[in-house]
Amino acid sequence: MWPVSSSDADKKLSVLIVGAERALEEECRSALSRVPDRQATLFFAETYHDAVDVARRRQPNLILIDIDRGVDEIAGLA
Repeated sequence: MWPVSSSDADKKLSVLIVGAERALEEECRSALSRVPDRQATLFFAETYHDAVDVARRRQPNLILIDIDRGVDEIAGLA
């Protein structure tokens, strides 16, 4: 449930999607378009290395990760 607030800043949601499939971005965009009173900005990264860079620069509210890589790559996120 979303916190109740009238601030425009509270209505913005930024999401970083990490995965090899660009289709994930469109699926998330479609799903988020159905959330009332929210403006979503989506960022996409194909590699974990790029995801860390984007996360540091963009400071997303939410990060969705398609875990389809080896354990060593996943450990690199820590």
